[in-house]
Amino acid sequence: LTQEPYDKTTWARDGQELSFKAGDMLEIITSSGDWWSARKIDLYGSLATGFVPFNYLALSKLFLNSSLLNSPSV
Repeated sequence: LTQEPYDKTTWARDGQELSFKAGDMLEIITSSGDWWSARKIDLYGSLATGFVPFNYLALSKLFLNSSLLNSPSV
C-alpha cells in the first residue's frame, strides 16, 4: 500500500490513468517502469484501477508498521 506524498491532486489525463490526491491509499497491482498499476477505493466505496506515476508515491506508515509487526523474528 502506498500513499501520495504531495499536497495536491493528480488528475488522470486519459482512461488508463488513475486520479488521486494526498492521503489516498493505493494498492499496487504491478510495479515496473515509471507507471505502476494501482487500485483505490474512493469515499463512496467505488473501486478504481489505473496507472499512476511511481515517483508520486511513498510507502504508508501504516504499511511499514504492519510489516514490522508481521515480520519473523530472528
